[in-house]
Amino acid sequence: AVEIRQNPAHVPICLLSGALLRRSVAPGQVISFDDVELPESRALAIYRELLAEALALPGLAPSALESAAKSLIDEAGAAAPPARKKPTRPRR
Repeated sequence: AVEIRQNPAHVPICLLSGALLRRSVAPGQVISFDDVELPESRALAIYRELLAEALALPGLAPSALESAAKSLIDEAGAAAPPARKKPTRPRR
């Protein structure tokens, strides 16, 4: 895990879906926003807000972080395709 304040340029793994690499990244290296092109998404917008809060506040409140994480998870769930139902056979 990477703390936002210690490395604000890192890209959380949840934002990398659909990303294009701009340059080579060595195994184990932290991927930064300079390394990738990210598609615009609600998750990215939420992360930008979270990042601004984390860098502006003297002490990041855990509840703010939990709230942002929950929003990211909810957004990911909303974007997921609906589960396929198994076809049912008529009873005889």
